[in-house]
Amino acid sequence: MKKRTILLLVFPMLLLGASNAAAQFRIGPHVAWGDDFDLAIGASATVNLGTNLVRNTGPLHGALSFDYFVDCEGCTYFEVSPGLYIPFTVRSIGPFAGIGLNVRRFSSDLQIPGVADSDTDLGVALFGGLQFPIGSQMAMADARIALGGSGQLVITLAWLFGGGADLN
Repeated sequence: MKKRTILLLVFPMLLLGASNAAAQFRIGPHVAWGDDFDLAIGASATVNLGTNLVRNTGPLHGALSFDYFVDCEGCTYFEVSPGLYIPFTVRSIGPFAGIGLNVRRFSSDLQIPGVADSDTDLGVALFGGLQFPIGSQMAMADARIALGGSGQLVITLAWLFGGGADLN
């Protein structure tokens, strides 16, 4: 079930990236910290959708974040957050703001009376951060707050490969 859910969220992003010849697809590892389940490792992906929705901004981007929290003793906890964001290019850094979904999955190996051994929630995620070039690649630092779903604040630092170092 976990693999199927992740594939359903990742596959549309890959199709969007492959369908637009001008699209810039970036993917890479990240580390994250959550205010409920501290340390996470994961992956981030972005794709330039090539559509400007707001004047004086960069083109709309699709984003996908997967966070696996490693310090959940006796349990498994991860979040998947697909979304859309708009970059605001300012000199050599690129602030951005976006909105998306937050899917959280918790399962416990412990048998606690009255507590479910697994749970999946869906919520809305608001996020923003900075993109910045590192050599010929791109890095991204962002903060995401989930309204519903996990309800936690997650801060991420990603190193993205592909697409070059331009901010759009």
